[in-house]
Amino acid sequence: MVLGASIAGLAAASVLSRHFDSVVVVDKDIPGETPKPRRGVPQGTHVHGLQPRAAILLDTFLPGVTDTLIAAGAVSIDFGTKMRSFLADGWVPGRPMGRETLSLTRPFLEHHVRAHAEQIDNVTFAWGHRARRLAGSESRVTGVVCEHEGVEHAFDAGLVVDASGRGTRAGAWLRDLGYGELRKSSVFIDVRYVTCNYTRPPDDLSGVIVRHYPHCKLGAALLPVENDQWLLSLSGRFGVYARKDHEGFMASAAELPIPDVHDMLSGRPATTPVTAYNFAHNQLRHYEAMQRLPSGFVAIGDSALALNPLYGQGMTSALAQAELLGNTLSELLEDGATDAATVSAEFIPRQAEFLAEPWRRALLGDTIFSEAHGDLPGNLDEIRARDAALAAVAAEDREVAKLLAQVTQFAAPAAELARPEIVRRVDEKLAGNVAAD
Repeated sequence: MVLGASIAGLAAASVLSRHFDSVVVVDKDIPGETPKPRRGVPQGTHVHGLQPRAAILLDTFLPGVTDTLIAAGAVSIDFGTKMRSFLADGWVPGRPMGRETLSLTRPFLEHHVRAHAEQIDNVTFAWGHRARRLAGSESRVTGVVCEHEGVEHAFDAGLVVDASGRGTRAGAWLRDLGYGELRKSSVFIDVRYVTCNYTRPPDDLSGVIVRHYPHCKLGAALLPVENDQWLLSLSGRFGVYARKDHEGFMASAAELPIPDVHDMLSGRPATTPVTAYNFAHNQLRHYEAMQRLPSGFVAIGDSALALNPLYGQGMTSALAQAELLGNTLSELLEDGATDAATVSAEFIPRQAEFLAEPWRRALLGDTIFSEAHGDLPGNLDEIRARDAALAAVAAEDREVAKLLAQVTQFAAPAAELARPEIVRRVDEKLAGNVAAD
């Protein structure tokens, strides 16, 4: 059983369908027949993109879905050549990446991914059902109690996968069953999005990214999306925020450190209302550290790790976690396991190891702002110095640079960067920096 028809939930449903006779996906929303924002996805109107690794994984779970997206109007572009990036005080030189990203809106993406998932014979959807609590005991989770039209319904399940997002109540539910407290690491990062779509010339697939820095707290992502539109998300931090009316929104675009975004949209009609979304904290839930692992239950996607949306890693991370869940299930079946409840004991520690790297990278990115605070490691400066030394090694070695990119994109495990030769070179860089100081 899957809680939430998010991208993480739809991917999980596909994975589970290969190992279980029946899979039920429950979601409190009732989707429309056309792509529209959902109440359960408050970030849905803001900037999204399907990175190359995410597209590969999604096609693995739901064959043909990326072809469907492109045929329906998703914009396939090489971010290295079509997207211009302004970083700190200058433009980043453009160069082909050799792989394309799908630029689209979240409702459009979910609509087509959901349509593919609904074609899986042994997957059914219970729309308009709100999960209220987990069923089970101190020994294992056995299902979920949901509310539909004011009436509670109990669903039995050999395995419950929570993909309900960063607002999940799973911690309280597990505590009520006797599993103890779910520890959560949280770092205040204060990201506030304001977004609007505009008409776009059909043959203009260009876009602009303006990155945040301590002296530049208003950023932007202007992307070409389906239906000949540009989607502009302005993102502010720590007291510098975009305005939320059409006139004020464009005035905020004019306050960016470069004029390009404002100039590209000046005089163009808006195709959507202006919407806002706040993301206050990075959050990592430590299921692996619970008093007892919750047998028969796992969480993936934002239910486990919710990171700064500016990094564009959320969907790729969620899909990679779904892949890890599928691999864990396959290994257990090969070893003769017959009880789905054993999945938790194998998956949760592996997931914790996997999530440690994106959490570390997010800490490094967000703590360049002195205002960021929360559950930070005591050796953050050491971590930052080592990361800078690794970047310096990558700048000199194309193979290390390629490996670093693969780890960042969830295409290779972080342990690959701990190869003895790479560690030696990083240590040498660190020693050289200390000597220079």
